[in-house]
Amino acid sequence: MEKPAKRHSSAKNRRTVVHQDEASQIQQKYANLVNNVNVGVYRNTPGPEGRFLEANPAIISMFEAQTKEEFLQHTVSDLYQNPEKRIEFSQKIQKYGFVRNEELQLVTLKGRTFWGAVTAVKVTDENGQIFFDGIIEDISDRKRSEEELNRYSRLLEEMVKERTAELKKANERLQLDIAERVRAEESLKESEEKFRILAEQSPNMIFINKKGRIIYANAKCEELMGYTRAEFYSADFDFLILIAPESRQQIKLSLSAHMQGKDVEPYEYALLTKTGQRIDAIISTKLIKYENEIAILGVVTDITERKRIEEILRKNETFLQNAFDSIMDGISVLDKDMNIVRVNHAMKTLYPHSMPLIGKKCYTAYYNRTERCETCHFIKVFRQGTPQMDTVPLAGPDGRQTGWLEIYASPLLDDHGNISGLIEYVRDITERKKLEEQFLQAQKMEAIGKLAGGIVHDFNNLLTSIIVNSDLLLGHYNPGEPLYDEIKTIKESGERAGQLTRRLLAFTRKQVIDPVIIDLNEIINGMRKMLASLMGKEIRQVFNLESDLKWVKVDFSQIEQVILNLVINAKDAMPNGGTLAISTKNITVDEKKRKELPELKDGEYVLVSISDTGVGMPPEIAERLFEPFFTTKEQGTGLGLATVYGIVKQIGGHIKVRTKKGKGTVFKIYLPAPDESVKNKQAGQEKITELCGNETILVIDDEPSILNLVTKILSSLGYTVLSAKNKDEAFVRARTHKGVLDLLLTDIVLPGKKGPEIAADLKKRHDKMKVLFMSGYANGRIDHTSGKNGKFNFIFKPFTASGLALKVRETLDSK
Repeated sequence: MEKPAKRHSSAKNRRTVVHQDEASQIQQKYANLVNNVNVGVYRNTPGPEGRFLEANPAIISMFEAQTKEEFLQHTVSDLYQNPEKRIEFSQKIQKYGFVRNEELQLVTLKGRTFWGAVTAVKVTDENGQIFFDGIIEDISDRKRSEEELNRYSRLLEEMVKERTAELKKANERLQLDIAERVRAEESLKESEEKFRILAEQSPNMIFINKKGRIIYANAKCEELMGYTRAEFYSADFDFLILIAPESRQQIKLSLSAHMQGKDVEPYEYALLTKTGQRIDAIISTKLIKYENEIAILGVVTDITERKRIEEILRKNETFLQNAFDSIMDGISVLDKDMNIVRVNHAMKTLYPHSMPLIGKKCYTAYYNRTERCETCHFIKVFRQGTPQMDTVPLAGPDGRQTGWLEIYASPLLDDHGNISGLIEYVRDITERKKLEEQFLQAQKMEAIGKLAGGIVHDFNNLLTSIIVNSDLLLGHYNPGEPLYDEIKTIKESGERAGQLTRRLLAFTRKQVIDPVIIDLNEIINGMRKMLASLMGKEIRQVFNLESDLKWVKVDFSQIEQVILNLVINAKDAMPNGGTLAISTKNITVDEKKRKELPELKDGEYVLVSISDTGVGMPPEIAERLFEPFFTTKEQGTGLGLATVYGIVKQIGGHIKVRTKKGKGTVFKIYLPAPDESVKNKQAGQEKITELCGNETILVIDDEPSILNLVTKILSSLGYTVLSAKNKDEAFVRARTHKGVLDLLLTDIVLPGKKGPEIAADLKKRHDKMKVLFMSGYANGRIDHTSGKNGKFNFIFKPFTASGLALKVRETLDSK
């Protein structure tokens, strides 16, 4: 029993380590990705203010926070320069589910303002919990470039206007100040040069589109798109070839809006390079006047890398969740305030009544409490900084215990090595606990069996002496003579006591198997008084026993155990009383009957039916009735019906159950009936006068009274008897005996070597010697077919003189 438990423990430890490694690798991969991107990544709760739940190092640095903890203490609203913008942003994401590249003025924790492009998406998990996952890119440099570009554009317009005015004045006055005009032209050229330098050095693509033609494209346009400026400026160049097909309609709508004098918010679209490579971008456009005509100034930011990172983040998030959900053990991640921040599918199946779990306190979701538990492994992890293992109850919806959980809690560390939370690995060990309890119960039964076996062994020796001496005394009296009835009463009382010891061994499962030809009706009738006491007055008993019932070859104690177990089950099924019915009948299994009973061979059988009018069972329980350790009783071992099944199968029979919830249960036992000649032979072998012999028998028993009685009986029958009370005396008797040893009659339980060991040693020198074991108790089963060619037989103590004589003769005459 110990080895399987160790293997189970070892397997459990290996699975726990594998699960921990998997989860750790996944977390490390996810953390490395988020912690090394150069854009801010965050998660926050919805609502007017919004509470940050997660933040990567880039966003912490962007907002000039010293630590992650300092950053998480602030709400999203704290970081907006204009709180109204926060409300507008929140409304957009609630309405559309996402916001892309919203350009906002933000404030660091030190009060510095900067421009950020914010992309966020509303995420709803399986529990209905809503979060905002977002990315912030610092676009202050780009905004400054755009502002500088706009300033120079306005300056350019002013210069153009001034130039036009000067020319007009020159035409009107004819007295143009040439020097002033030259200075104005030089100033204009200088402004145009500044604009050109700024545009050419910009990390973004900058272009001017007039009437559908590109009339200016900076160096970045050439670099990213692969076209030369000559190609861009060509009269037959269609700028729509730069746009991916799925984005062209959006571009047309944007142009149409501009033509109507409307402003257009920056938006995402896809470009196609000359080689067909796709570029994801954000475009910001503005109407300007260029050479006294309306044109569109566009600034395009390449966000391909950012989109790639977003996709990696999304895939890793999906991968992480799928990996979490594939682990059979529950996984729960808690922050330092005992809030549940992540769970896997197995955890949800353990606590379906507490969904959604995320966002709740662990003691509320898992234990239905309003404050933390008295023995909290969470606190132990934070105080000691080491993993903790604990076994805790599994609570149902009403807070009542429904099982057991084994929890392994490990600390989670932040970038500075401080404990920021913990991860729990949770395993449902309810079935293991039940098996442990059943194992302990089985061990108790084993201990009771050993104790009872030792007592029964000594008690049966005393009963053997009483019964055999009574038997011998009866041989000196005839029925009706004085003392005959008294002596017979002593013998019968001893035999009834012997039956009680057999029942005790049957209860402890330590009886020795000794099948004999018996009348099953006699066994059932002999149990009536005991069954009546067991059933009580509330349960009515009905017996319907066939008068000419065939005999069966079974072990007396085993068949009693089968009947007793089934009757006890029937009693438990009728807590408010009912009817117990026991019936017997002969049946013949032939080809037609075998269709109904395919488990049986053709032949004669005795059918024993035990039925009750109790609560019955549903099909799912009836299917598992005979499984070892399966029980529906709170204090049951799950071994009773499994033992019944094993005994019936060992006999060569079959057991069936018919039951329906609320309609009672019927157990049907089919036992093979031997040939009539075998029964007659068994019945006619009780005459002790026909059981004499002249063979040599070595008798071993450590109880002097039994040794003397057996020696006396066998000697009176003509046998040569060598007696010994232990192995040493037995070996001396065998060695000094000059003739053949025909039979060894030995007790099984002896000091030093046991009976079977002595028999094995003696048979090395006396290979034709036959063996007959006797005992009232055997630590382990010894059946009558043990040994080579079935030469080992068994007689159970207490026995009668005639029973001993019969068994000795049977053994000597066997082939």
